[in-house]
Amino acid sequence: MRSSWLGLAALVAALLSGSFQRVPAQDVEQTSESKKGASLSTELRFRLFTASYRWSSYRSGAMDLPDSGKRSLYVVPALGVRFYPKNGHGVLVDVDYRLDIDVDSDAEFLCIFDCPPQLWTEFVVAHAGYGYRYVIRTARERGRLLWTLTPHASVAAGKSYTDRTGSFNQSEQSAVVGARFGLDIDLHINRFFMGWTLRYEILKHTKGNLRLSHFLSWNVIPVFAIGAVIGREVRAPVP
Repeated sequence: MRSSWLGLAALVAALLSGSFQRVPAQDVEQTSESKKGASLSTELRFRLFTASYRWSSYRSGAMDLPDSGKRSLYVVPALGVRFYPKNGHGVLVDVDYRLDIDVDSDAEFLCIFDCPPQLWTEFVVAHAGYGYRYVIRTARERGRLLWTLTPHASVAAGKSYTDRTGSFNQSEQSAVVGARFGLDIDLHINRFFMGWTLRYEILKHTKGNLRLSHFLSWNVIPVFAIGAVIGREVRAPVP
């Protein structure tokens, strides 16, 4: 009888020992998956060559300024980052430089003598705001390709630099503040992506001859707007 009780106790002890060994393993696995799902997803964004068209208005006191100074086309390189903590809601920060190529000037190409007055205005602008990254579900659930749509809005602040040539040269600087609204369409290939952007922005000049400037920005070639994802990968939503 004593040997039977000892055998039963050994069997119970073995079962309990096995169950205690399995439970922590399950807990660790679940905790690991939970941490993985809650990790931060960060997008590094680079706009290498995007275009922007500006149209502006002068202050009422501005005189002897060329009409071409109210409009111009820009080449806009930019650098930015976006943070998505748990879902599609995220925050964005970026900065860009707008190089005025003055295609709307009244001056002829390579004008040297007797040139009409010209006005170049360049900008450095930073943005901070909100974006929602919507992942489009594709037929290939486990494929490497994903599409995302990201509408976003942000406040803008920076500086404008204006140079005037003509009867006399003149330079001025002004702080600018405003807002930007945009939509990004991106094709994700593993952790890298490229895409298309469309943005509208309005900026108020705090001083100088320019009063308000409007921008419409876009890019046609997707490899000029590229980026990479760090942290949690972009995943298609589970149906």
